[in-house]
Amino acid sequence: MPEQVPRKAGSTLIPSLIPALLLITTLALAAVPFWTLIASIIAEPAAISQELLRSDRVVFFLRSLGIAALIALIATCFAMPIARLLSARTTRTRVLLSALCITPIWLPPFMIYAAGNLLRAPDTVLGRAIIEFATSSPDRRWVTIWVGYAVAIIGLALWASPLAGVLIASGLGHRSDIYDDMLALEPIKHIKRVLFRFQLNRAVLWRTFALIAIVMLGSAVPLHLAQLDTWSIVIWRQLNERPPQEWGGVWVSALPLLITAFIGARLISSFIREANNNTDPGTRRPNCPRTTMLLALMLVAFATAIPIIAMMLSLNDPRSIAQFWRMNTNAVLDSGLTALGVGATTLLIALTTAYAIGSPARSHRRIAHVSILVLCVLGLFPGVLIGAAIAQHGLLGFDLPGAGPYWASLTRYAFIGAIIGALCAASESSDRRNARFQIAGTSPRAWCITTLPTFIIPILATLPIATLLAMFEIEAAIMVTPPGIENLPQQLLSDLHYARLEELSAAGVNLLGIGVIFAFVASALILRSANAHIESN
Repeated sequence: MPEQVPRKAGSTLIPSLIPALLLITTLALAAVPFWTLIASIIAEPAAISQELLRSDRVVFFLRSLGIAALIALIATCFAMPIARLLSARTTRTRVLLSALCITPIWLPPFMIYAAGNLLRAPDTVLGRAIIEFATSSPDRRWVTIWVGYAVAIIGLALWASPLAGVLIASGLGHRSDIYDDMLALEPIKHIKRVLFRFQLNRAVLWRTFALIAIVMLGSAVPLHLAQLDTWSIVIWRQLNERPPQEWGGVWVSALPLLITAFIGARLISSFIREANNNTDPGTRRPNCPRTTMLLALMLVAFATAIPIIAMMLSLNDPRSIAQFWRMNTNAVLDSGLTALGVGATTLLIALTTAYAIGSPARSHRRIAHVSILVLCVLGLFPGVLIGAAIAQHGLLGFDLPGAGPYWASLTRYAFIGAIIGALCAASESSDRRNARFQIAGTSPRAWCITTLPTFIIPILATLPIATLLAMFEIEAAIMVTPPGIENLPQQLLSDLHYARLEELSAAGVNLLGIGVIFAFVASALILRSANAHIESN
């Protein structure tokens, strides 16, 4: 027998470097926020009873949960037609419509709120009607305040409904239309038919409702602008009112949000785990009724087209659209370059996650799953706390003010890359993975040649998605941006606060218009690749 050549050390070291890089990145992102919270609890143990155990604080947290649950309930109901469209039989038109339906996920929810306020402005028909009704009696002065609350709640529900639709569609799986055929044969009324569908899919609906509620519990900007206090908004206010030396109690009060973020991260992990395990082989996917399709498109129009149209119609001078670029060039360039850096890093996180999950080594897969969980916790944690931790302690102890906005946005949205990478890796069947190990080997080069081309398109779509999200990030960015630096999120928040309607409308027309185009293209690329994988199975 020929003498076997011993394997070089580098051949076993290189495959471990990629998961190690993912782990190091995750730990680096999580270190400052988690250490700040732990150090605050250790330094101020008495704040636990003061901030968390008082009866009024418990009631306020339950009130915040109720507001988040209301938004989640509305969003879940809105999401049903979107979910049916996403899980329907694949056609070119259906893929494009589905991409349009999930476009609002990558856009800022505060723009929907701003457009809703423009529609109820005093110089509009709706605004005059509200004011006349509210001023007709002293007992009706509460109407305008509650209309503002309703605009914020419905706006957030519209933004969250495509996200809920994606979650419901992933839980529904790609089942055959046998259930629709069985229902069609039953002589029952439409309401009972709908209730039966809810009962059939109650598990995924409950999980979707819970996850959307957790996302809304950490949402701040629209509810902050509507002056509807929730737990995260009060934390934001306390961070602004107190010097950094007195933030310890504020961080202790964030402990419930960390717990809910962990629960949400576990829910995301369950959705990822089951995303490719709900297919009934040998059957066809159901058709999407035209009425359902129209309802889904109507919801998308309220979240994208109508805000753009409302802002365009509210402009006193159309030249304000061009004036926006002349006035905010530096701010857009600064925020754009930062967001592009976040997008590129998130793309690398997606690649490393996909490789680690597809690795034959159990330790690599475990690193990937832990990284996904930790990054999702960071993504669901309020952005103001992420920004406050970085502003207080720097980047891992180093004072790098110029890199603060980049690091804060990356901490918030790195989980997007981890989720996309995990879903791409899960699209590779176990049989194909085993064949790859036996024929091509387990090296990164073999993975790049045999596996990466099958899902390179959704991996690349991570770049525009993360860039868009980072571009519109307000909560974390305003806490870490050094004074004197022109920043787009700060400019937008200032326009929202001080009701600079002309500037805000011009910014909305420009940014939402560009954002819709990039978000639609990225969504179409992801869905096209996902449907190609489904059809191949």
